[in-house]
Amino acid sequence: MASSSVNLELTMVVELTRKATENLNEVEQLSSDLEETAEEDGENIARLLAEAASHLGQALALTPQK
Repeated sequence: MASSSVNLELTMVVELTRKATENLNEVEQLSSDLEETAEEDGENIARLLAEAASHLGQALALTPQK
């Protein structure tokens, strides 16, 4: 009886370890995806700021000087 109880507990430990490993892998993937998204967002923000600066420069060039 004790042997089957130990086997059941070991089976549960193995299953919990497997699930924990899957969760860790998922967290690592999500972290990687988030990092990639942040890099893309940073690039997009930099591009938009450059475009805004360009438009501001064009607007200033068209503004009559006193």
